[in-house]
Amino acid sequence: MKDRNKRVINSIFSELNPENWKRYYKPYQKIIFTSIPSSLFYLRADISSFVLQNNFCPFNPFMIFDYNILNSYPKEKIRIANNTLIKECDEVWVFLKDFTSLTDGVLFEINLAESLGKHVKIIDISRMHEIKAHITYENKDYYGYKLLSKYYPLVYTAYSSKYFYIRMIISKFVLDYNKVPLNPFMSFDYFLAE
Repeated sequence: MKDRNKRVINSIFSELNPENWKRYYKPYQKIIFTSIPSSLFYLRADISSFVLQNNFCPFNPFMIFDYNILNSYPKEKIRIANNTLIKECDEVWVFLKDFTSLTDGVLFEINLAESLGKHVKIIDISRMHEIKAHITYENKDYYGYKLLSKYYPLVYTAYSSKYFYIRMIISKFVLDYNKVPLNPFMSFDYFLAE
């Protein structure tokens, strides 16, 4: 019994090894902006999980801003933050059920990504399978175009998991200072619920 307890204790503490991070560290991992129609909001964690399982890092606005910080934050600021994320990502993956579900916001994000020379991948959510399509969007009245010249610097928010419960307040605080919060407890929702 003592030997088993000792093995358990040793395995627990070996996980706390300060060199342990090297097992997970990659010098560079592509960043994917996930463009999702609001009708698929409920799949936001699954979509981030899909991107992670493909060994990429998701910029998922529905996770990062948790539906615009519970629908209490000005859309203009969120759009500037989204535009910044698209400018900073490597690729844009658009998740959809069918082409009729594409919103003006998603169409704008596709157009912005293509204008920046970003690779755009269209993914059918029912099979999580890429489909080949070219989507055009000509509505220059969409408010996102008027905000293209604005940019918010990215800020990584580092804090203890003890403060997980105030993750949204921390993100809102960063947004209040015209910066984009890269908040791991928002982006990965406490590690995508384990």
